[in-house]
Amino acid sequence: MAGKESQSSVAKGWRDMQRSFFATLKAHPKLQYVLYASIVLIIALLYFGAPPFGKRTPNEAQASASPAPPDATASLEERLTATLSRIAGVGRVEVLISYESSPEMVPAMSVDKQSETDTAGGESQRESSEPFTLRGEGSDGPFVLMEIEPRVRGVIVVAEGAGDIAVRMQLQNAVQTALDIPASKVDVLPMAPQPTPAPP
Repeated sequence: MAGKESQSSVAKGWRDMQRSFFATLKAHPKLQYVLYASIVLIIALLYFGAPPFGKRTPNEAQASASPAPPDATASLEERLTATLSRIAGVGRVEVLISYESSPEMVPAMSVDKQSETDTAGGESQRESSEPFTLRGEGSDGPFVLMEIEPRVRGVIVVAEGAGDIAVRMQLQNAVQTALDIPASKVDVLPMAPQPTPAPP
């Protein structure tokens, strides 16, 4: 019985402490901003894999804060080329993907709220926001929450085996499935034969 009473008093004390904490936060808006900034900083440190008090080299800081490499689209072309070349009867393959735009980075935003009192005694709030930036050794860039991939405008596939209608249909279906695009955006063409080198 005494154990249950001590558990309930501990739970009650914990609830009282929570209520007191949130009441203090509501009463002090600046304390809320400090708390939010601390949470964002902790998330940033966890995201980039840096220990809170550790020291990173300039190269490590640059690598973690820099955006995705510009050849990400080339990497997709390479992977698609490697996959399509494994289809039976395809032979050598070249793939060209065109996009409607470049990748879009969505940065974390730092919001600053200020309340002002006018001469009549009324209170108004002003809010401003700017990208949250990470400052470190050799690095000074925005904290990117996510990267929005660009939409595919069209794909051209040139393959040795594309002269065969069955192989051509397989290539078209594979590209449609991989990139989730309609058939009208995929063009599959036969590859020109390689000229044989003249004997010496």
